[in-house]
Amino acid sequence: MSKPGLPLGPCGFRPGRTAAPLRRGGAPPGRRHPRSPEFRTQPAESWLIAFLKRVFAWLGALPETSPVLYWLILVGCVVLLVLIVAHMVWTVHQAFFVARRPTRPEQEAQARRQTSAAHREEAAGALPGVTIPRRFVSSSLPRVSV
Repeated sequence: MSKPGLPLGPCGFRPGRTAAPLRRGGAPPGRRHPRSPEFRTQPAESWLIAFLKRVFAWLGALPETSPVLYWLILVGCVVLLVLIVAHMVWTVHQAFFVARRPTRPEQEAQARRQTSAAHREEAAGALPGVTIPRRFVSSSLPRVSV
């Protein structure tokens, strides 16, 4: 409903008039906006957050309420930390360094020969009537003297 004789502009406003100034929250004066403080509600706290708050409050009050339990927990955590770090160092050491074997090289060579002979006999017995070419029977690797 506009007054006769005054045409409306492209946005529905009369020429020369401006819209009502907006407040900081984005609503015109006199109207409440959903983002205003009276419309805000605090979200319900989940059970996990409430439980963690209670646990950390108990831990925070532990030195005053039960100093012996506090020191037992603290020493236990430090011991576990030292054990974990020592295990990590040991694992990295084992991964990067080859352990020296206390056996003699000739004992290892003899054990390999016996194992190879046993495997050869098993292979020959598993396929009766089939001959295994000599190149597969004898080792194709060069012998290394130690």
